[in-house]
Amino acid sequence: MGFFIYFVFIGIQLTSTLATDYQIPLRCFLQSPTFLDKFDTNSDVTLPRFNTLRVKNVTLDKDDWVFETYNLDYDGLDDAALDEFGFNLNTKDAKITFHTDLVAKHLYKTSGTLFSKPIDGEGHSVIKLSNVQYSFKINFDIIENDGRRYIELKDYEYTYVVRDDGDFALTHLYNGNKRLSNSMLCRMNKNWRYLTTNFGRIFMDEIASNVFNKFKDYLLAMPLKDCYNC
Repeated sequence: MGFFIYFVFIGIQLTSTLATDYQIPLRCFLQSPTFLDKFDTNSDVTLPRFNTLRVKNVTLDKDDWVFETYNLDYDGLDDAALDEFGFNLNTKDAKITFHTDLVAKHLYKTSGTLFSKPIDGEGHSVIKLSNVQYSFKINFDIIENDGRRYIELKDYEYTYVVRDDGDFALTHLYNGNKRLSNSMLCRMNKNWRYLTTNFGRIFMDEIASNVFNKFKDYLLAMPLKDCYNC
């Protein structure tokens, strides 16, 4: 699989195309000379690690469906593979695109209507999403601290798409009624694209915010090299 990695620094574009049969994990790219030779690094710089992202609660309330979730654990970000990464120091914007498989585990409580059918239940849920791609557009400033210049990420917009598959497993739907539970879960899994497109944003927001803050902290720990201090 090929990946396109580009940088734009001070109006000069450096392009690198990697034609490989393997994916490039974000954690490897952020340690590579391709990335680090733009910065002065030291042993105190901590590489972003995502591990399990834990979120206290997220509540979806849309189109007559209420889906309350508690103690969410998101796994898969540490295995994210880079698709595109770049900075432009003239326009002060950046872009990053990556993909990964995500697993969300949490407690849930649901009520309302889904697929024109009543839905209710309370229990545990495991949601698996295959090949989720995130694309970020980020604005930043160049700030000065102690005579050195740093990239400070300011705000971002993002999009996401689940490309391959979604699997929803919810225990104790309809108070454990197996027939009704199987029927609803079958509908949910057949319509995974509809669910992830129309209802997934509020859950994806948590991941986007976490990724942005990790990169922000990482870049603030590394001053630009003098030749890039524009």
